[in-house]
Amino acid sequence: MTRLFNAISDGGQKKPYGMTLSLEIKDKIPEGYEAVKCTDSLYLIRTADGAKIYDISTGKLSVPQDYPETDRANGFVTEISLAPGVILKAEFTPDQLVLEDGKLPVTVREAGGNVLLMETDEGDVLLMDVSRFLLYALVDGQFVCGYVEV
Repeated sequence: MTRLFNAISDGGQKKPYGMTLSLEIKDKIPEGYEAVKCTDSLYLIRTADGAKIYDISTGKLSVPQDYPETDRANGFVTEISLAPGVILKAEFTPDQLVLEDGKLPVTVREAGGNVLLMETDEGDVLLMDVSRFLLYALVDGQFVCGYVEV
């Protein structure tokens, strides 16, 4: 269990919010890959090698490292929830996501428009749609969705 999964699931006690797989792009990604739709053009992809992002507007399948790093989230403090009954205070500092008492090393990247892509040192990936305050994630190999408190 990754540290992020442990945090969002209250130590494995709560089941995170799941997501329905998308079949819209099945013919555009390799066999065996699974996708969930995050925005009108971005899909989070689960592969045997970890997370990838498919951008329907460009037709490109990318790894998180293909996106440019940003400091746009630095100083953002909010509450997030990715499982019923689990609301976590979240603070973004340079190179870290602080959840309650735990600090997770993260790299924050610009995924286009209003979407930030965060990757932990354990390979978990979160996409935050800052215009809709929604979270989409591949955490510990599971697709998870959630929300940012406003």
